[in-house]
Amino acid sequence: MFGTAGLPHILMRFYTVPDAKAARKSVFYATGLIGFFYLLTFILGFGAMVLVGPDAIKAVDKGGNIHAPIGKVSFAVDALETNFTALMDQVVRARPAASKGVYIRNVAISSTMGPGITIDTTPYRA
Repeated sequence: MFGTAGLPHILMRFYTVPDAKAARKSVFYATGLIGFFYLLTFILGFGAMVLVGPDAIKAVDKGGNIHAPIGKVSFAVDALETNFTALMDQVVRARPAASKGVYIRNVAISSTMGPGITIDTTPYRA
């Protein structure tokens, strides 16, 4: 509520009315409308979730893609390799027990907006 009260369209209410009573009334209505809008977006979001269904939501990324930074282009090769190995070890450890089949299919690394380089994943396949 304090964040909403600090917005300019709430604060300007204090300067556009003749007295304190009108300011309180104006802020009350403005805050109420903003609260209604926040509540409406919450309800619409959950309504959309119900209409779409959980299966469609879960199917957004069937591939289970992971994007994670491992360093900068300016990093030394051994530092990037250490970070990459640590990331892959964590991904392998996070594999759910119920997961069947190939868990890590392919891996590619790239700089921002750079071409991807495919990495051999055989050491990480169980």
